[in-house]
Amino acid sequence: MSRIHIAASLAALAAAAAFAQAQTSNPGFFKPAPNGDTSLTKIEPPSSLAKIEAPKQATALAVATDLERIEAERVAALRKAEEDMDRSEREAEAERLRAQSQPALIQQGAYNGTTSERDR
Repeated sequence: MSRIHIAASLAALAAAAAFAQAQTSNPGFFKPAPNGDTSLTKIEPPSSLAKIEAPKQATALAVATDLERIEAERVAALRKAEEDMDRSEREAEAERLRAQSQPALIQQGAYNGTTSERDR
């Protein structure tokens, strides 16, 4: 068979599969609306949203309590960030001192300024 025959038969098979899938009663992932409309672009609010009331006004005590809680959380977060920064600075300084106390890593036979052909 030539490539054209193979391509044509694959296209016919794909079209038949798509047609067979479209003929099933499975509506797909999105369930159709009660009126049978399957449009995904049509926006209608659910009937349960129509009964939602406006939120109640917060009392001054509740607002003050929330503000105190938020401020306490902010202060705690800042304190933790400062402690983390101090810890990381201590660790970096200790690592820098440790690295300075150790000799430099040089591979055997590498040029380090003191080697010459005479020393080899």
